[in-house]
Amino acid sequence: MKTYNTYLVSCETATFLIEKKLDSGLTSKEKVQLFVHEMICSVCRKYEKQSRMLDQLLRKKIGQIGVPPTGFTPGTTALNKFKILIYNKLDEK
Repeated sequence: MKTYNTYLVSCETATFLIEKKLDSGLTSKEKVQLFVHEMICSVCRKYEKQSRMLDQLLRKKIGQIGVPPTGFTPGTTALNKFKILIYNKLDEK
């Protein structure tokens, strides 16, 4: 039973894994944890879908600009900083 419990994760952990998956990839154990969680949690499935869409839109937008916004360096770290900036702007509204 202990082995089974190591594959059950909270929504908080699942959202972290979703972002990690988009940024740098997951270990085999993390892939299983996320898969199991998403089998029972429609909210996290939707969160992953929205995160993938946002990631694709940001990559496309950065590609159109040709250079990252001021203060950002190329790479996935810059993309994550850009995401945070957008989330913060959305929270202000």
